[in-house]
Amino acid sequence: MFYIVIGSIVVFVGSLVQGSVGFGFALIIVPTLLLILPQEHVTPVVVLLSLALNGVALYECHRILQKKTVFLLSISGILGVPFGVYLLQEVNAQAFKLIVGVLIVILACLLKTGWKRSPRNQTVAGFFPVGFVSGIMNGSIALNGPPVILFFTHIKLEKEVFRANLLGYFFISNCFTILYFVYSDLIHQQILYDSLIYYPSLLLGTVVGIKVSKRIPEKIFRNVVFLVVGVMGLALIVTNI
Repeated sequence: MFYIVIGSIVVFVGSLVQGSVGFGFALIIVPTLLLILPQEHVTPVVVLLSLALNGVALYECHRILQKKTVFLLSISGILGVPFGVYLLQEVNAQAFKLIVGVLIVILACLLKTGWKRSPRNQTVAGFFPVGFVSGIMNGSIALNGPPVILFFTHIKLEKEVFRANLLGYFFISNCFTILYFVYSDLIHQQILYDSLIYYPSLLLGTVVGIKVSKRIPEKIFRNVVFLVVGVMGLALIVTNI
């Protein structure tokens, strides 16, 4: 019971963060769930929780979703997954994660210092590579967020559009991942139970996060984005040195 309470608190915090800025859920909850659940249960549970979280949060902001952008990123992301799986099999995983972590931190720092992209470059040719790289990272290290997050920040999307697009991208990604897990028999009764016990705190955190998002000033929002992405990169570096 103690572990369920701790897990529920962490899920609440993670869903609050993702509900407010559009990402960060897995980064917050995975370390704790690894201490509570069997390792092979953690990823399916996180994906099932993420699907519910992103679905609820997306419903609130779906009207401002840039459907073409999200579709292009999602399709190119799916195409990139097999290449990521290939890298995972052929390249030293620890070295690859370390390099990715360093690149994420460098890029986050560059964007924080004011490196900008011209709005006229927001074309199909610009979106497709970002999704493809995201797919490669998803297939190799199960971390598809940073390329898309940094790209949306780079082109200075308005806060609510940024959040809606990110939630839409993650929702589609979750759907395809769950289909793969079902096909591979990675989701079973115990996985569903391990997920359901955290749904109340997940929904509460998401609702609170949605309300918080409306009160975050644009400048603070961007700083929070850079901070969380930077932490993602540093976590990859520290755990793979």
